[in-house]
Amino acid sequence: MLGTGLDIMLAGQKAWWQAPARAATEEGTGISRLPASIASFRLGRYAVTNREAASIAAASADALTQMQAVGFSGLFSFTRASNASFIDAGGNLQIAASDVPRFDHTNGKRQLLLEGASANAVLASEMTGFTAGRRYHDGIGNVGVLPTGMSVNFGGANTGYVDLISVITDSRGRKRLRLEFNIANATGSTQFPRFRFAEVAGVAGELWSASVFVAVISSSHTVSMLTEAQTPTGSMQSANLVTGDNTIMLNGGVFPSGGQTMVRSQFGVSLPTGQTWTAVIDVACPQLEKSPRCTSYIPTTGTAATRAADNCQFGPKALALIGRTAVGIVLKGEAIWGPSGNFVGCASSRIVGLNTAQTQISLGNASAIQVGSAVTAPLPAFGTAVGWDGAGKAGSYNGAAIATSATPHDATFTSAFLGRGSGFANGWYDEFVLYPFRPSGASLVAKAVAFV
Repeated sequence: MLGTGLDIMLAGQKAWWQAPARAATEEGTGISRLPASIASFRLGRYAVTNREAASIAAASADALTQMQAVGFSGLFSFTRASNASFIDAGGNLQIAASDVPRFDHTNGKRQLLLEGASANAVLASEMTGFTAGRRYHDGIGNVGVLPTGMSVNFGGANTGYVDLISVITDSRGRKRLRLEFNIANATGSTQFPRFRFAEVAGVAGELWSASVFVAVISSSHTVSMLTEAQTPTGSMQSANLVTGDNTIMLNGGVFPSGGQTMVRSQFGVSLPTGQTWTAVIDVACPQLEKSPRCTSYIPTTGTAATRAADNCQFGPKALALIGRTAVGIVLKGEAIWGPSGNFVGCASSRIVGLNTAQTQISLGNASAIQVGSAVTAPLPAFGTAVGWDGAGKAGSYNGAAIATSATPHDATFTSAFLGRGSGFANGWYDEFVLYPFRPSGASLVAKAVAFV
């Protein structure tokens, strides 16, 4: 009897994907139905219709809402041709192997991180080649060896030294280099002694971004971090550091057109005549990349290194659902950016994503409508909901009034990807939901909210 009672109780329970809040009302009929697929990256839960992919195009919407639990690989085919870093739930730096997706906690919650390719021009971000000892201003008697590609420039200051104390792996999994500065300026003008992570060739108009973790244990003067163009010098981006831990991101400094040839990533102080800079500073994970924005850390151990692009392609069932004549999509994410970045895209066309200027959310490819306008990338935590059928398309961004068009969707649905397509939408993804019908405008507005 106990077994029978337990069976009855379990039979009465609904699966997580059957929650009434998941349902949407169909455009034109008023019928309320559940989705046919859910990927909740925040919860680590996935479900998809139990129909075979080959039967999805012709199946009824009601039949497709009968779902079953699957793993990530039941919805996506994921590849990446290199390792890549991420932050785990404890705030620790971790490395994901090639072809392994990253569930990152940079924003304090579990999210799928998707990025395009990038390269770290800092040659030894893992402090390769370091030897403890002292580096003198006059170059005589030096015993310490800086990590490969790094250097100290005393900037005209005429006495002093830098002690290279140690390299340790801290509690977050970062390789920290500890430095002690003692640099005096007895010249007739203010000087800028600096510690340089990298100096590489730059071309006018390029966007360079620099990032680093810096722990200022103590400093007699304000320390500035900057990217700089060389000869003639000019700051591209800069930020002052505070005592304690600093995670610095200098996004999109433009390399100028005044005859400069090199871009530098460095920190230092403005040191007036007659003053001495004393400081104890730790640095970790320095990165300099030719990119409009800083991306996840790319470890280097003596040469520049590249992180390959994430490739999150929809598997057969999800692709068949996206390719139906009537579809609804709800997508939630955070800090997403990228010119013409496709939230959902095909190899050569956009389904939904950012426009080239990253000021609008566009639904459709050549014949697109704007479901979100005057946006600023990287996007804050957001939700967008779109739908289409033979009668046209519609969508909402962050609950804004519905935008509609009588022109059907014009993407090519032979393949589809999350976070890329004809352009990359770099950032963090919370949830992706597919409906096997076009939801009503009211349903789209109600579902276009950030993940909570």
